[in-house]
Amino acid sequence: MKKKKEKTQEESPTVLLHGHRERTRERVLKTDLSLFEECEILEALLMYSIPRKDVKLLAKQLLAEFDTLGNVLCADSEVLYQFKDVKENTVALFKLIRTANAAILRRDLVSQPILGNRSKIIDYCYSTLGREKKESFHILFLDAKLHLLLDQKMAEGTINKVALYPREIIHKALELGATSMVLIHNHPSGDARPSPQDIKMTQELKSVAAALCLELSDHIIISRHGATSMKLEGHLG
Repeated sequence: MKKKKEKTQEESPTVLLHGHRERTRERVLKTDLSLFEECEILEALLMYSIPRKDVKLLAKQLLAEFDTLGNVLCADSEVLYQFKDVKENTVALFKLIRTANAAILRRDLVSQPILGNRSKIIDYCYSTLGREKKESFHILFLDAKLHLLLDQKMAEGTINKVALYPREIIHKALELGATSMVLIHNHPSGDARPSPQDIKMTQELKSVAAALCLELSDHIIISRHGATSMKLEGHLG
C-alpha cells in the first residue's frame, strides 16, 4: 500500500510541474542560451512571472500569435491580457526587458561618437521604435564631438501619417547647444523605404538647419523588417 502511495505522489501534476521548472532553471544556468529555441526562452521568462503553472503551452500560443520572440516582448498589453494566464506580472516583465535593452543600447551611444557606427544607432532605434503601431519622429541631438545629448520624441501621428515642425526641432537644438542631429522615424507598415514626402521634408529640414549652422547628419527610417539610411541612399546630398 505504501508503494502505491509513493507512485501516485511521483506522478502527481504538481510534482511533475515542479520537476520540469527545476530542470528548465538548471538549463538556463548551465547551458549556452544561444542554443535555446525562442519558445524555450519565452517559457523560461514566463516561469518567473507566472508561478506554479505550466507555461509551455502559453509560450507556444504567444509565438503562434505574434510570430517572433521580439514581437511577443513588444506586444501591446491589451492584446497580451487576452491570453488567459497573462497578468500584470508578465506585462511588467516584458516592459522591463524592453526598457533594459533600450537603456543598454543607449549607453553605448552616449559613450562614443555615434555616427562612427551606424549599426548601433539602428539597433537602438529599432529597440525603441521598430514595433510601434503609430508613426512618430525622434531626434538624436549630438554635441560637437558627435556624442548623444538627447533622444527626444518630437511628434507622433497615426499609423501612416505624422506632422513634423522644423521650428520646434531647431529651437530644441539651440537650447541644448547641439551641433548636429539625426532624424529617426518609423514606418508601422513594415516598409522602410522613404516616401516622396519623407524626402521632401528631410531636405527642407536640412536647409533650415544649415542656415543656423546645424547639420542634419542622417534620417533613418525604421520598420519591423529593417531600416533605411537616407544619407546612404543619397537623399541628403
